[in-house]
Amino acid sequence: MIKLLTHIPENLGLSSKYLRKSDIEYDRIFETVIQSLKNTERISFLYLWGVSFKKDSIDIYEQKSMSYLNFLVSKIGLTFSSPINLHIIYTDLHGIANQINIEHIEKYYQDIYKLAKLFNFSLSRLSSYFSEKEIENLYITENENSELFEKKKEILIKYASNSGIKDTAETRAYKYFITRIKEKPILSSQFKDTILLAGERLNLDFLLLDLPRLYIYDSDFKKNHKPWNLIENKEEALCVEL
Repeated sequence: MIKLLTHIPENLGLSSKYLRKSDIEYDRIFETVIQSLKNTERISFLYLWGVSFKKDSIDIYEQKSMSYLNFLVSKIGLTFSSPINLHIIYTDLHGIANQINIEHIEKYYQDIYKLAKLFNFSLSRLSSYFSEKEIENLYITENENSELFEKKKEILIKYASNSGIKDTAETRAYKYFITRIKEKPILSSQFKDTILLAGERLNLDFLLLDLPRLYIYDSDFKKNHKPWNLIENKEEALCVEL
């Protein structure tokens, strides 16, 4: 039995240590939850899972991340007495934009796929939302996107420079930026009645999908929830925000 929803509880019933409270879009989340419950009788969440140069297999951080995501969505589901669904998109195209080896991307995907199944999370590849022709022409863009890249270039190159191939940082930053810009309308439409769980740095939120967002936080993942950037028993890997 779905509880009659009349309002969004403060912080969605969660402790502020799990979410950035000041960034919760209560009105948009309320509308999305209402629509999602009406259409599917469950609350739907989306998380974009990246890949980095530093690791092609999972470790304790991926396991902690899946557990953490499961805790968050389950807790919110309990707040509303509602079933929940979390879908993960593996952003293989982000890895390609950053010149990560295809075999590396695939190997990491297989580990994530198996781990997601253990938590009953559904999983798809970002590339599956693009046609072959769209992928072929992915880095061809409109002038307005080029103008936006010029405005944001410094911060994008800064993160791209930390990914290991510094002499191609601007090229990779541009390809990554264009991929993110082109995925926005596609995924925002595909998942229109869904809440986005975002682990981005706030200075990169212009790349996020046009969905109501919850900026998640966990001390195990430093400031940003990006397990693919962390290596067990090592310092945080310096990687672009994938």
